[in-house]
Amino acid sequence: LPAGSYVPLSAPARLADTRTGGVTIDGSHAGIGALLGGHAMQLPVAGRGGLPADASAAVLTITAVGPRGNGFATAHANGTIRPNASNLNYVAARDVANTVIARVGAGGEVCIFTSATTHVVVDVSGYFTGPPPPAAGPACPDPQPLVVWPATDVVLTDPEVMAAIFVEEVFGVTPLVSFFSFDDVIGEVAVNSPGDDEDPATEFRAGSLVVHRYGPEGAWFVIAGVSERAWITSPPFRSTIAPGPVKVEGLAGGFESTVFVEAFLPGDHDAQLDSKITMSAWTIAPFSTTLDLSSAPPGGTVVLRAVTDTGLSDSVSDFSVIPVRVAS
Repeated sequence: LPAGSYVPLSAPARLADTRTGGVTIDGSHAGIGALLGGHAMQLPVAGRGGLPADASAAVLTITAVGPRGNGFATAHANGTIRPNASNLNYVAARDVANTVIARVGAGGEVCIFTSATTHVVVDVSGYFTGPPPPAAGPACPDPQPLVVWPATDVVLTDPEVMAAIFVEEVFGVTPLVSFFSFDDVIGEVAVNSPGDDEDPATEFRAGSLVVHRYGPEGAWFVIAGVSERAWITSPPFRSTIAPGPVKVEGLAGGFESTVFVEAFLPGDHDAQLDSKITMSAWTIAPFSTTLDLSSAPPGGTVVLRAVTDTGLSDSVSDFSVIPVRVAS
């Protein structure tokens, strides 16, 4: 066939289905968990579902299933910069599909980017002939995930175990946690404190960890920590900050009005960049301090944590934990 010829497939083939229990033509990219907002899936296309290895472009139907917010999806050739345009627009909780023609890029792959967290289903119905894609090239642009715990290369598939490790290593106390699943993507882990004795009846909720599952291994990560008496209000959650002195502000209230503020690297509480003790009030009141983040890795993630004081060594205090990105 001459270059630019369209070749329909005798039957559509499913190349990706991130939903739990999802099925694809060859088992690849099935049930891998929702695609996290702001990230791209590197999807092999050439040589799958009836497409030849030298296909130049693929006709794909992309479906956003159960989006967690309003957003868009864009398909583009692997090894190229994502264009400033969308192929699919969606609103929260509504399934939306659209058919696109996507150039096949390096390694026979297409990048599927989504601006909001959503499950993604991709079906192929045909292809175009033409110049074959390059054999290699840069991977789909996918920024480092903004997570609190663990490090992004650590796979923990039990959210309760993952959260317990976080509490033990960051707070230095015996973890009392319980997982409440919202769905197969996002959930909440309650973090409790034993109070002033060992009677389980005195346990109280110190706060909650927001947990998120993503990636082909189905790993769970802490993406934020919240409680009723401590909030970091600036820098904003998941914002980008410049390396150097960073003003951390918020609201808190606790024992002796003490608020401990620190910055450390995701998954490694020992990799502390700076810490300060400041004051608020017994009742909830503003606090402010400045941390030196000059040693923060450019383009990486830093965890900010503000903790009140209970006056008890075995208790988890009210806390606020957020990730921020450091400008390159």
